[in-house]
Amino acid sequence: MRHFRYYFPLILWAGIIFFLSSLPGSTYPSLPYLDKVAHFFEYFILGYFLVRFIFNFDLSLTLPGVFLTSIILGSSFGFLDEIHQIFVPLRSCDFFDWLTDILGISAGILIFLKTSSESKKPKMLLHLCCASCGVYVANLLKEKFRLILYFYNPNIHPEEEYKRRLKDVKKLAQGMNLPLIIGEYEVEEWFKQIKGLEEEPEGGERCSICFRIRLEKSAQLAKKLNCSYLATSLTVGPQKNASVINQIGRQVAQKYGIIFYEADFKKKEGFKKSVILSKKWGFYRQNYCGCIFSRRENNNLKI
Repeated sequence: MRHFRYYFPLILWAGIIFFLSSLPGSTYPSLPYLDKVAHFFEYFILGYFLVRFIFNFDLSLTLPGVFLTSIILGSSFGFLDEIHQIFVPLRSCDFFDWLTDILGISAGILIFLKTSSESKKPKMLLHLCCASCGVYVANLLKEKFRLILYFYNPNIHPEEEYKRRLKDVKKLAQGMNLPLIIGEYEVEEWFKQIKGLEEEPEGGERCSICFRIRLEKSAQLAKKLNCSYLATSLTVGPQKNASVINQIGRQVAQKYGIIFYEADFKKKEGFKKSVILSKKWGFYRQNYCGCIFSRRENNNLKI
């Protein structure tokens, strides 16, 4: 599970704090402010683990939203822990301990946001048509952007083919430790949208409508997740018209107030590199674009 590496340390450390505060207080004298120092560092670590989890869990939050959510949750835990100590022998609820907890949490959050390379990158939703094309694009873009992968391809037919491609996309997301959102398989709606264009040649108007359907849905999601950028792996395919895809991408991105990352990823040996990478990952390489019409026309064409 992708989130395990983020929530397990958080839960473990919160449990340790709760366990320590459940121990009876000591009757021996302590050094001045030693308890405040202990509180600060306990909650410093908690704040770091907490913001790390929220940053990777709620993809829709902006950085200020991540900070505020972490502060609220962390200080709430500290408050409840202080209330809990009322019932522990020789312990008490201390307002200044709670303030120290909040300072520690804030410091931990700020350290994470200042040192995490991912928090400095603009957020991008990357629409994947398949893993064999997407592996090259994701590998290229993840150095500059905080990537969220999106698999929305209702054009793929039959359903067995869709599931086969989705399986590899999940493998890619897990291998690169990138979040993946899977769109609905709205194949019936897709057939309605291209009705009357069944006899169009590959690369014609039917394909333009198909690109728009997928990129429109991607742009909607990118806006919802507060992404600054939208990109797609569609242009890796040698049969794909990058100028058409980029034009549609610009239009839908402008509509939702985001930036479309224009590229022809097949260039500079991009397609060749995608083939090499997909073989390295063991991905299935299909011999048609995805829809039933391209399957009929290009059954013997390796794309």
